[in-house]
Amino acid sequence: MVALNFNTDPNNLGSSGTTNEPVAPGKYQAEILDATVMQSKANPANSYLSIEWKLIDSGRHVWDILNLWNSNPKAVEIAVEKMNRLGVALRMPTIGDTEDLLLKSAILDVGLQSKDQTRNEIYGYDQLANIPAAPTAPAPATVATPQPQTVPAPASATTPPWA
Repeated sequence: MVALNFNTDPNNLGSSGTTNEPVAPGKYQAEILDATVMQSKANPANSYLSIEWKLIDSGRHVWDILNLWNSNPKAVEIAVEKMNRLGVALRMPTIGDTEDLLLKSAILDVGLQSKDQTRNEIYGYDQLANIPAAPTAPAPATVATPQPQTVPAPASATTPPWA
């Protein structure tokens, strides 16, 4: 245990900027802070991917729920389509692990849930315009202007390979 020795002051609650109000609908640049597989409370046989996003401008957080492992095939179909759109927006042709998503950025289309207008829902994702797309195939070589190539000098016998 850690001794806190803290006296609570009800007159010093501050304004940390936290609020339970939903984020206004719109497009926001955001970064993934966490991606975790969670077990459904309604049906323990189902699991979902919970993605926590931080909105860059405001620091507010929004969450996306992808029902990738669900007994309802329609829920899985929607989640797979959304995961595909997320991969395209993040320029990730393959997502091997939840850690691959961390600290990646995209533009989120945030709205309000139709069933509960006090909660946000992420409707879609767009690529950031200032990040170049990852190449998917080598570019064709140009004959007119060959590019100079640098060749690293061979390591000497006295230079360790990590130097």
